[in-house]
Amino acid sequence: MIAAHEVVRSSPDGHTLLLGYTPEMSINKLVFETIRYDPITDLTAIALAAEATLVLAAGPKVLAKSSKDLLTQAQTSAPLTYGSSGVGGQQHMAGEMLSIATKLPMTHIPYKGTGPAVAALVGGQSHTVGCGR
Repeated sequence: MIAAHEVVRSSPDGHTLLLGYTPEMSINKLVFETIRYDPITDLTAIALAAEATLVLAAGPKVLAKSSKDLLTQAQTSAPLTYGSSGVGGQQHMAGEMLSIATKLPMTHIPYKGTGPAVAALVGGQSHTVGCGR
């Protein structure tokens, strides 16, 4: 968000570009009360540079082998927890959307980055985690 703001503030001389990701371009405007730029009016997309797929991974305490198994298990056990790289990021939003779509209560555990979230998943502190691929 800081970098996007600096790009918006820079001289429009064609020498400053932003390699923006989903939060800077869409999520931040919805999550934060104050954002010092408007991604719709202040920035212009010129090319798609990359795509990142989100995957749902289950930790060692989850016996599910598929998303269908996970949903069945979740309906008969304690509420699921899921880790993400932090509040307001893609993984957090995807977990909330999954919770709404499946009508399953899920508790979000925000970590300070994807690395700690994956470590918690592997260590059994969270049930599932959304990871970029």
